[in-house]
Amino acid sequence: MVKSTIMHMSLVLFLAGCADGPRFLDVRCNGTPMTETALYFGLSGPAGSLSEDDWQGFRADVLVPAFSEGFTVIDGDGFWRNPETGHAASEPSKVVIRVHERRRRDDQAMTQVIDAYKTRFEQQSVLRVDTRVCAAF
Repeated sequence: MVKSTIMHMSLVLFLAGCADGPRFLDVRCNGTPMTETALYFGLSGPAGSLSEDDWQGFRADVLVPAFSEGFTVIDGDGFWRNPETGHAASEPSKVVIRVHERRRRDDQAMTQVIDAYKTRFEQQSVLRVDTRVCAAF
């Protein structure tokens, strides 16, 4: 009986905490629940390293039209293991971060950007990470 009462009280307290707004990892969201997507673009390809001009062209032609509401680009140094050969590689990279509502058109834009990069620069993959966040502008 005690165990049942404790579980019932825990459920009541949990639901009461949800009543006044969205929560993420037990932190009250005082902004808007959104998605943060990070795209990791390796800058080495079959033809060698991409130049800054290559990246800027991709940014202007693909990223700006696809993510017209905004994005951030961070320089990185990536490490990965090729699943086909087992060889490890390290390469410069660009990380594009975009905070957005999780809508179908946002997912389509992410897919189009990834596909365009892979095609243009003969890349095997682009890593995509989606995280639920609380954002306030």
